[in-house]
Amino acid sequence: MAWAHDLLPACAGVVAGSVGDLAPNPIGRSTMANYAAGNASDDSWKSDYFINLSVRNVAGQLKGVGSKGIGLKLSRPADKQLIEWLLADEANVAKFISKLEVSFNAADGSTSSEYDLS
Repeated sequence: MAWAHDLLPACAGVVAGSVGDLAPNPIGRSTMANYAAGNASDDSWKSDYFINLSVRNVAGQLKGVGSKGIGLKLSRPADKQLIEWLLADEANVAKFISKLEVSFNAADGSTSSEYDLS
């Protein structure tokens, strides 16, 4: 399976400056690890896959954006549909990127149109 950062040149104008990739849930890296340790039999809160957003730094290395990826669960029908579609064909990662709409919002819900950064 091709990772989205491998497809960046093909999608360069689609989502400028960011890429997403799909990766299995790394065991032991969950923010819920302490909770899970006390309730090892209930792992229903765990994501099965993540969509991670990354941007290349000045040295050309991928640097993750945000503190964690977007968790996808096979137990949620819409997530399962997306996971299966992304895994079915490498080209679907680029198709997914082309369908993304990215928004950036203040945590307090306020908006501003003061800057034109074009």
